[in-house]
Amino acid sequence: MRDAVDDTETGALDTAADTAEPKDLVQFDVDPTECDPRRVTSVLSFGGLGEGAVAFEDVAFVVASEQFASFEEAQAMLASLCSGPCYGFPGEDQGAFGELEYFYAREGDFGGALFIDRQTFDPVFAGTIVWMGGGGRYWPSAQSPVDPLRFGGSPVAPEFSGVVVAPNSHWTSSPAAQEAWELARSSDLLASYEACGDFSVVVWVYTPSVGLTDPEVAKVLVMVTGQTTGRWLDIE
Repeated sequence: MRDAVDDTETGALDTAADTAEPKDLVQFDVDPTECDPRRVTSVLSFGGLGEGAVAFEDVAFVVASEQFASFEEAQAMLASLCSGPCYGFPGEDQGAFGELEYFYAREGDFGGALFIDRQTFDPVFAGTIVWMGGGGRYWPSAQSPVDPLRFGGSPVAPEFSGVVVAPNSHWTSSPAAQEAWELARSSDLLASYEACGDFSVVVWVYTPSVGLTDPEVAKVLVMVTGQTTGRWLDIE
């Protein structure tokens, strides 16, 4: 495989695929009759950026609630939940990225970011950015599906070059983002989304520390919006 090339306009990494067929891939069988009709955003979090190997950490699910009528209503709910400093909340509207609207409060000592479903106005991620890496996610909380995620399956489309990548003020591209997507697209969760119809993917590197990206605390978030099977909504 040739070296990755940074696309400065999109922040994406363009890589040439290996010509050899992958070996020993698991086939995740998904019954389309088990697809849940509700709209669901899954937020997969990957860490390990400081160790040279991206690893899955946790997942959270946001089911469309139909309780919000605007971005402002969702932001008001989030502000009431934030137990830490939400300075600059809700931040400047950065525009649409896939199915999500992206808001970013540029940090001095404090800042934050949030993503809201553009169709339902449900918030799918909110986190603070604080000096010395003290920020953290406060919406949604990580959850534990009854059946843990499995990886190593046949990868679903698209390739990383077709994934929407949202920037932050200190990051334009990272091999870790592509590595996280390659892991995510090999999971049984993504196989479920693929079996249930069209879905949207947004990849974003969350840097809870002010300043240049600290790989020890940074996370790659893979946010997938669409329909999936009901088994993922059975939470412990």
